[in-house]
Amino acid sequence: MKFPTLRRLLAAACLALGAVVWDSGCRDNVGPPAPFAPPPPPPPGAIVSDPLPPASPAAPRGTFSVSGTSGSGITYVSLTPGTAPGGLVAQIRNNRTGDTLSVPVGAGGFDPVAMPASAGDTLDITVTLSGGENPRHFIQTVPLKHSPTVVRTYPSSGKRDVPLNSTIVIVFSEPIDPGTVTASTVQVQRGSTPIPGTLEFSDPEHVAVVFVPATPLAPSTLYTVVVTDGIRDLEGDGLESAFTAQFTTAASATGYEEYFVDAYLESSAHQLGDSVLVSQTVRVMDGNGTGIERALVRFRGSVGRVDPDTTRSGLDGLVTVHWTFTGIIGVLPAQETAELSACASNSTTRCDMYWPVVVIGFNPP
Repeated sequence: MKFPTLRRLLAAACLALGAVVWDSGCRDNVGPPAPFAPPPPPPPGAIVSDPLPPASPAAPRGTFSVSGTSGSGITYVSLTPGTAPGGLVAQIRNNRTGDTLSVPVGAGGFDPVAMPASAGDTLDITVTLSGGENPRHFIQTVPLKHSPTVVRTYPSSGKRDVPLNSTIVIVFSEPIDPGTVTASTVQVQRGSTPIPGTLEFSDPEHVAVVFVPATPLAPSTLYTVVVTDGIRDLEGDGLESAFTAQFTTAASATGYEEYFVDAYLESSAHQLGDSVLVSQTVRVMDGNGTGIERALVRFRGSVGRVDPDTTRSGLDGLVTVHWTFTGIIGVLPAQETAELSACASNSTTRCDMYWPVVVIGFNPP
């Protein structure tokens, strides 16, 4: 009997016995078995906070449509990275009110977004995937009570070759009481020693905390992000459990870098009187197509105003901006064009190349 035929018979015998792991006579190699590495736990999926009283509105992180009776409070909805690989955009629908919210998806997830809802409401989250695959669906009930959790960190846990000038981001599942974010509840440690730095929120909702090291990180060094259960949400509920994550820095500092910027989703343009309102999501990435978080992104419109005109890229390099200019769209032929462009770099003082991300034809009013 030839050896390849023997191998096929051996493999078939193992399958017939229901073998899941090659071992003993069912092993195709020679030598001691490789150490068993358990698979990583599956992502927790969608996270929905308990409802909070409506706050003063901030700039929306998605496209919101009210088609029914609004909820009596605000819940925060997030999707842990890796939950929906290949996801492009998520639509969140409150089945009671009919309200919908569309949110860009990066790295298989999205950071917390505010959604009108009451306790007991059912939220249907549909994630559209790239390549025409069937959408992913998540159904969550808005809880009466829910402790805050850590949705993700930047750098992500296990990340290697982290730039030495990095800042560290901790994203929570809902707004956090600023008085509980202190040097004792949020730390970045080298060994068991906290490194000096400052803490600040990167968003008006107080969902994302940024730790800015006082000096550049050390090369080729393991750091640990520690978040204790002393963190409280706005209702005084403590963090569901203490949290840690580790990352390793690069061997040397990087110099000046610029990144590509491209439209991530189709722009959403609406006419409001004599004004055109455009929402555009872009993605900042390196030459390998990897999304770059925390890059400084500058936006420039050939006409009108962009909000924000300067910001940091978020999860998987995504940024959504709102562009407003005077004009009339939807009437052909268009007499003029308006262009939105963006430049991204790792510098607060320099950015050379602006990339066009959307061009819109319009007519004067």
